[in-house]
Amino acid sequence: MKKILALLLFLTVSIGFSQTLDGLKTQTQKMYKSSLDMNFDTIMDLTYPKVFDIVDRETLSGMMKAMFDNENMTITLNDIKPTFTYSDIKEIDGKKLSVIRYRNGMKMALKGEVTDEMVNAMQQGLKSTPQFDTVNYDKATKTFIIEGPSVMIGVADATTKNEWTFVNYDNEQLFNMIFDEKIKTALGL
Repeated sequence: MKKILALLLFLTVSIGFSQTLDGLKTQTQKMYKSSLDMNFDTIMDLTYPKVFDIVDRETLSGMMKAMFDNENMTITLNDIKPTFTYSDIKEIDGKKLSVIRYRNGMKMALKGEVTDEMVNAMQQGLKSTPQFDTVNYDKATKTFIIEGPSVMIGVADATTKNEWTFVNYDNEQLFNMIFDEKIKTALGL
């Protein structure tokens, strides 16, 4: 009887963990696809709600739209078919958290007149950031093709109805405004 109970407990824990990780993987794919499609409404739906305590949803959505398409440039994400790697899911202060790492790629098409000095300055600026390890410029299309490592944090808690949502860790300052040092340390960030 003890063996049967132990086996049932093991299966229950394994299935529960699998469903949690599977749910995280599903939500990650949904976030990635929404980003590729520039579906800002879904991106906002999948953003951890505490972000909106800092900047409201409408303002953040507007800022993102303006960043991706403005008078100077248009940015689109490349579907480079990234492999997502997930840290162990940790439960800290009633939150389930996982660090998700992947490669991200984008095209930045410049608008208007472009000088060599401007391109060189932008190229140096992009290369100096840790988010981009590949920066190429196509002069014929006035487009930067950029790739690099990205990190986002999956978060599920009572505010998300225990559904997975995300905070982009590429903006460490935003992460630090939402989470304390205890969480950052526990996640190994």
